[in-house]
Amino acid sequence: MILILNLSVFTLLSLLYFTYKPIKNYRVYSKTITSLLFLFFCLFARLHTKGDFDYFILILTGLIFSVFGDIFLSINPRSHKKSSIIFLFGLISFSVTHIFYTSAFSYLDSMQLKELVLALLFSFIIMLYLKVYKKLEFNKLFIPSFIYCTLISIMYSKSLALLLKYKSNKGIIFLVIGTTLFIVSDFVLSFIIFDKNHNKALPAINLITYYIGQFLIASTVMFL
Repeated sequence: MILILNLSVFTLLSLLYFTYKPIKNYRVYSKTITSLLFLFFCLFARLHTKGDFDYFILILTGLIFSVFGDIFLSINPRSHKKSSIIFLFGLISFSVTHIFYTSAFSYLDSMQLKELVLALLFSFIIMLYLKVYKKLEFNKLFIPSFIYCTLISIMYSKSLALLLKYKSNKGIIFLVIGTTLFIVSDFVLSFIIFDKNHNKALPAINLITYYIGQFLIASTVMFL
């Protein structure tokens, strides 16, 4: 497992380099490898521990769809139409990821109505802010983005509910930190995708928060 983490640091640094210094398809390769590593990390974590098998399967399935989402979002087609379609595929893949994550968290403690209400309120506030931010150009992707935002908000709301119930559990703490970083990475990604003149530091922030978040979520199979 230590070897996987060391390899992940190397591939993530490579990904950051090729993000700012594009060379052929090296960015796609490095991103795919880095994503596969959090998948392998989850598998090895399960082999070395005796966590709940059903929870493990749900998290693993979510990670698998994350890999597909990462591959789609790393593709950079020339035409705007193809770019929108590929982005939509990535959005669908990550939506499925959050459905499985939410299912995993709800398996530990059933979803409550107040958590859904909090999630809807959270997603509404985020999308309202992004909508009124004049530099963002959603075009026809606002509704799919809103649906995605709602799904990730439900996932995040459930993780916070778990923290309130199991405050001292190490796995839950890792879980909430991981989901928080995932939320941050997606928020940053919205500016990268929909603002053509975004700050150049945003891709690095997006990648670092995303991968640390995913590895933390994958690590929870050792504790839960």
